[in-house]
Amino acid sequence: MSPLQAGDAALLPSWAGGSASGNTFPAGRGNEAAQKGHYAEAVQAFTEAVKLNPREHRLFGNRSYCYEKLQRYEEALRDAEMSLRLQPGWPKGFFRKGKALRGLKRYAEAARTFEELLRLDSANAEASAQLEACRALLRVSPWPCHPQPCHPWLLPCGV
Repeated sequence: MSPLQAGDAALLPSWAGGSASGNTFPAGRGNEAAQKGHYAEAVQAFTEAVKLNPREHRLFGNRSYCYEKLQRYEEALRDAEMSLRLQPGWPKGFFRKGKALRGLKRYAEAARTFEELLRLDSANAEASAQLEACRALLRVSPWPCHPQPCHPWLLPCGV
């Protein structure tokens, strides 16, 4: 999945971002900043855009992408899940969610998310590669760490 596509901004109402170069609207500024690798700046712009248009799933998806690039995986996951609540079945939302889960080292959940994406879009090569990477990480990583023990006799990892 491409990071941010010009179409993501072009489909927004003109007041929310549009697609013109040198855009002064928040979503357009966010897209331009993200494409230049200025992810913190992009997060700020997408946050402004979300305030203007809180029902636009692409804004949450784009901000999720930026959070993931900043290794702020919890926030990336939150925004990916919001994008899917606003637009259930959105393939890019599943991709963003899977990447955030992988960043959180929740490999089994990430793999299930990429599998779900592949059910929607079986030709998605990036999702296939991410799924294989998650499966490989599951094979080599120790048993999944849980912040809280599942059973009284299990201790959380790191204890």
